[in-house]
Amino acid sequence: MGLKQSIGRKTLFILLINGILGTGIYFLPSIGARYAGAESLISWAIMAVVS
Repeated sequence: MGLKQSIGRKTLFILLINGILGTGIYFLPSIGARYAGAESLISWAIMAVVS
C-alpha cells in the first residue's frame, strides 16, 4: 500500500487564492506608477519597511 496523493478542496482553494494574489505583485506597481508617478515608489518602499 502507498500514500494516497490527492489535493483537498481547502488546499485547492488556498492555491487558487495564492495564484491570484501572487500575480498582483507584478501588476500593481506598474498601475500605481502610471497614475501616481514617482510617489508610488515611495509608498511601496514605506509599506515594505512597515510590513
